[in-house]
Parts: sequence; C-alpha cells; structure tokens
Amino acid sequence: MSNESILSVGNLFVMQIFYDVDTDLLELFRESEITDEKKTESADATIKNQDDRVPALFAAAPAHVIRDRLDIMGFTMSTVQEAFASGIELLRTSGSMDELLTGYSFSKWQSLLAEYRNFDSTHDDNQLSELALAFLCHTETNRGFPQVDPRYHLRAVIESASPEELVEYDFTDLRRGGLLESIEANAAAPYVRIDRSVLPCTPDLKMLVLTEGSSDARILDAALGLFYPHLKEFVSFMDFGASRAAGGATALVTTLKTFGAARIAHRAVAVFDNDAAASDALRSMRLASLPDNLRWMQLPAIEFAASYPAISPSGRREMVDVNGMAGGIEIYFGPSVLRSIDGELPAVRWSGYVDGVKKYQGEIVGKERYHEHFFAEISRLQTEGTRRHDNLRDMRLVVDTLLGTFR
Repeated sequence: MSNESILSVGNLFVMQIFYDVDTDLLELFRESEITDEKKTESADATIKNQDDRVPALFAAAPAHVIRDRLDIMGFTMSTVQEAFASGIELLRTSGSMDELLTGYSFSKWQSLLAEYRNFDSTHDDNQLSELALAFLCHTETNRGFPQVDPRYHLRAVIESASPEELVEYDFTDLRRGGLLESIEANAAAPYVRIDRSVLPCTPDLKMLVLTEGSSDARILDAALGLFYPHLKEFVSFMDFGASRAAGGATALVTTLKTFGAARIAHRAVAVFDNDAAASDALRSMRLASLPDNLRWMQLPAIEFAASYPAISPSGRREMVDVNGMAGGIEIYFGPSVLRSIDGELPAVRWSGYVDGVKKYQGEIVGKERYHEHFFAEISRLQTEGTRRHDNLRDMRLVVDTLLGTFR
C-alpha cells in the first residue's frame, strides 16, 4: 500500500507527495470542492490502491478556477518563470544533471511537456525525444520542472490545459493508510522552497484592495462575488470602519506610499475613480517608486460615460464625455440600474475645476440612492444563477481590470 497524495491535471499525473497532504495545495480548493467521487480517470489510476472498503477522497476544481486563484496569490506566469530559472540555477550550482541542463529553459520545458501530453502511450517510448524522456520521466524532477514550491509547477502545467480540465488533489491513499488524521502539515514536504527574497512578492498572502471609500469597497466586493465567486476568499478589501482610514484620492495615494515605505508584503492594489480629483492626486504617484507588490489603477474609460447627461453651469442638461471628470464607481452600474428610480439617467453635477489636470470635477447627483438598486441587481443575478451579466458589463470590466493588475 502506498501512502501519498497525488496531484493531477486532467489525465496528466503532475506530482506525488509522500506521507503528507500539502496544505499549500489544499488551500487552493474550497471545502465544497472536496469530494469522495472521482470525476476523471487520472494517468496514475493504475498505481492507486484499489481497496474500495475505505472511501476515496479528492479535492477537485476546473483548471480555470485554480488558475485564477493561483494568479491572485501571486503565482502568475511571470513569477513561474522566475521560480523555474531559480530552480534550474540551484541544480546547476549543485552540479546535478549538468549534461541535460545545457540550453534548458522554461520555453523548452513547455515544448517538452506539450510533446509528452500529445504522446500516444500505446506506442513505443522511442517516439519521444531523448530529452523529453530524460526530463519528463526523471525521478529528481516533477515532469521536468525543478523541485520548488509545487504551486509554481501546477500553474505552469495549467497554462497548457483546457479551461474545464479538472485539477485533482487525491489523498485517498493517505486515508486508506490511516495517515490522514495524524499528518503534521508539510512535515515531509519533498521540495525545496525558493528563497522568497528573489521573488517580487510573497505568494501566500491575500491580495488586498484599497479604495477611495467604504462604499467602493462594498460594491467591488459584491461584484467580485458575482463574476468570480471562486476568488472571494483570495481577495480582501480594506475595512474603513475598523481602520478609521480617511477616504478620497489624496488619502489613498498616501496610504499606498506608506505601504511602500513600510515594505508591506501583501500584494495590494489601490483603485482610484475615473475623475479629475483622482487624476490630480495621481500626479505624484506617477513619479513615485513602488515595490512590485504594490500597484494602482484608475477605473477604466467606458463608452457609456462618453455621452452622459450633465448639468451645465447655466442649469441645462447636456450630453458630455464625463470620462476622466466624473467617473465614480456608480457610473459603472450601467443604464439598467441608473434608470431604476424614475426611468431617467441621474445627471452629473460639476463641483469645481481642478487646475492641476485642467478638468472639471463632478459626480452623479444623489449617487448613494442607486447603491441599494445595484446590490438588488447583484442578488437577483446570483439567485437566477445566470452567467449572462449584460446589464453589468461595465462593472465586469472594472473587476477584470482589477484582477489583471498583477498578470
């Protein structure tokens, strides 16, 4: 009887961890994704213990879900390539497999993995190149990937997987061997973790989102839950109530700079409005030098805001492009929500001229009244379980932009 946990992507066996459940891998799955029902027939099925008297136990989720979670945690393709290079350098330094490391790179590994995945196992192994056989079957590597934190390896494999292919972490053998309850987390992890100082961020921490105000945080949190519910546990929004933090663009710039000076390890993104006040505050931010784990974004320009009613100084309603001047979070609610009170789009009212960027500053009149209607729309869509969110496509753009800041 073997005592191991096994990670696979579709029918590809990725790695095995003896006498342990790797908690770093397990944290990629929600409790609802742990099941006793095998969804796919993995390539390692023939070596599994076949004693059916003890129920199987798996964590399983689609590849696109695990990919998104890994990206949020900092395991992006750019950090994967850094980890790969660091791992190969360790092998070179130790003198291990010198003859095979010549010319070996991440792109080479990707091509070898593709060769391996496309290989018809019913034919002779001689169909594979010598290098593919040497690395992809070598006992000192995991499918040719250097033995670093397995989440880098998993993210690299997922890059070549189809979105709906299942990622499965199988700890059935540990349960059948009676070890599951007695394992001390990561006591026997068979890989060497890379020195985190060589990486641009600390991957294990949640991504922190900073906003200009508490309403913005609640709105973005609700939108994230609608569009990407599988990422809710991996993103944290600043709690203005607990921190008593000041709001506004200028205060947000100060907070981000303070985080940089304090060398905060979290990946943090500051979200600024698409208006004149934010653009003015960001003038100093553009000159600041921030560590790579700290980013900022402005809400994106949208077509809906390019022709939007505003109240002119003479009191007339006129259609103007309010991008860069009055693009608060509410304008991304879209026409359906913004027309929900009286059928008319609420106008933008100008509050002053911002000399630093030579633009007027404004906001939607009575904007707080539309928050309740936005949250009601979120609840309706979640209840219906629909994947079509055409009414909130601009808010989807905001969330996608936010999630893409570290990709």
